[in-house]
Amino acid sequence: MNFALLGLDGPSAELAMAIEDSDGHRVVALYDIGTGIDLSRFCLTIQPCTESWESILDCTTADAVIVARSADLDDQADRLRKLAQAGMSALVVHPSCESIVGYEIEMICSDTGGVMMPYIPDALHPAVDYLDEQIHQSILDVGYEFEQLAFERRLPIRDRDHVLRQFAVDVEIIRRMLGEVKQVSAMGAADDENGFSSLSVQMRSSRGILARWSISPAEDSSLGRLRLFGEKNSTSLLMAGPADAWTIGSSDESQTMAFKNVNLAAVAVEKFVRLMKGETVRPKWNDACRDIEVSEAIRDSLRRQRTIELHYGEHSEEATFMGLMAIGGCGLLVLAPLLLLVAGIVEGLQLPFREHPLWRIWPLYLLAALAVFLLLQVFKLVFQKSADIT
Repeated sequence: MNFALLGLDGPSAELAMAIEDSDGHRVVALYDIGTGIDLSRFCLTIQPCTESWESILDCTTADAVIVARSADLDDQADRLRKLAQAGMSALVVHPSCESIVGYEIEMICSDTGGVMMPYIPDALHPAVDYLDEQIHQSILDVGYEFEQLAFERRLPIRDRDHVLRQFAVDVEIIRRMLGEVKQVSAMGAADDENGFSSLSVQMRSSRGILARWSISPAEDSSLGRLRLFGEKNSTSLLMAGPADAWTIGSSDESQTMAFKNVNLAAVAVEKFVRLMKGETVRPKWNDACRDIEVSEAIRDSLRRQRTIELHYGEHSEEATFMGLMAIGGCGLLVLAPLLLLVAGIVEGLQLPFREHPLWRIWPLYLLAALAVFLLLQVFKLVFQKSADIT
């Protein structure tokens, strides 16, 4: 499979090296890479393309696109929309955009057949899959379920952007263990940039389980620790650097397992290829949108100093249309009585401009607004027809 690289950062460089080291895959085009970068460090021997990145959209340059993270969110959103509209397949470094844009991309892909997958390295680790399977198997076999989850993330850089970006990655693992996050309450030292250096986030899942995510300075090679607390014992997952093993252990020492030499970028490429073949893999694009939505709730919680409730629903063009129609109907219900009240006052007081030709046809204004609103309901049949086709 031929890949094109759109932008270059640490995670996308990892993917590029994994592609070049794999059998049957290669990077054939580089766009918006920047200048002064030694591409040989990433096993890339081709030269960056000079033409616009939009030449990818003809679907002849490459079979899929690796999309790096961009500092310009508007530009990134535009890129993702165009890729989705062209029906392209893309492996996108997470987090890549705002949640509302992500849901929009998902709706576009459902119409065009495009395939989008987020690259969330830690969530792809076999240790996470193993722990998730053990948890769900325990629930099925003996009804055992843990009571709390604590996630401590160690970061060398703890400014606002780095913290929120890391949380958007970690919350995918939390959601794997807990289910959907329904409540978010964040607390920091202050409601400013410095407050994120000691950020602590409390969450409640749809199953009523509590989770705590916090950050601390990076003191050694370990990147973080996830602990699951049960009634009698606890299980921990120690996340280490790329050169070290991730380990799973229990408080009673009944279980210890190490996962060594895992190339997460290669795992992502393999899962992406399976996704393009029609298989179901996780994390899905919708998962990334949910992760970003929870991350965005942190800012709201800090600003408003309260717990934020999250409500999820199915995002589709039909649902969006019905929502707009509901808003329009409410607006019409508010406008009609106001117009009748004004007309009654004008006619009752016999005001001079009541004889103006434009005023004499005021009932038609109300009828026209009602007629337009009713005609717009016909478009609902368009969405139903599209759903039947898919």
